[in-house]
Amino acid sequence: MSNCASPSRQRTLPLPPYANQIDRADELVMIYCGKRAWQLARPDQDRVASLIFPAGRDPQDYRWPVSGKRVIVFGLGEPRMPTDLLIIELIRNGAAVVFVDYLGDGELTLYDPAERSAA
Repeated sequence: MSNCASPSRQRTLPLPPYANQIDRADELVMIYCGKRAWQLARPDQDRVASLIFPAGRDPQDYRWPVSGKRVIVFGLGEPRMPTDLLIIELIRNGAAVVFVDYLGDGELTLYDPAERSAA
């Protein structure tokens, strides 16, 4: 993985599924991973729109609309490596913080890029 996608490459990448349903003014972006992601992230009248990280894809295949936003990733028991690669890509795309629920059990792990740069 490269340290940072070039601005021209970044503009040519597609957005992840359901990105057109995200309210750009909202500070929170939720991302679902794995097989159940498609049913759990489906936009609905009473549910916040969410993004999908499709199983078997590289997170670098997408332009993640997370700059300056708080992000919650629901791993839903998917293998940890693809989820961790997604976290790296979200931080590269400017996420303010990333919370991850690896197992779908409500236990969140925090990744805060500001803490790392302060160290």
